[in-house]
Amino acid sequence: MTPVHIRVPRDVLAVWAILVVITLVAFGIGGEAVTGRGLASVVLALTFAKVGLVGASFMEVHRSAAILRGLFLGWLVVTAGLLIVLVHLGF
Repeated sequence: MTPVHIRVPRDVLAVWAILVVITLVAFGIGGEAVTGRGLASVVLALTFAKVGLVGASFMEVHRSAAILRGLFLGWLVVTAGLLIVLVHLGF
């Protein structure tokens, strides 16, 4: 049986590495019970940064029509913003 060689583009590897780093940072911040609202907001912001990277790179939103890119970015900003506001309001 011959080994299978899969070529992975460098940009995919770079995005994957960034996602791993963001995950480790978010885990380091929120690994224990996050008590501060500011820390919770940072973890949420990091999480939505990961969502944006996955959407743009692995779901190829960056290659889609402008309206779909705009809808994705709008959803991302509105959802992240609302959740961060809710955290700061104490919900």
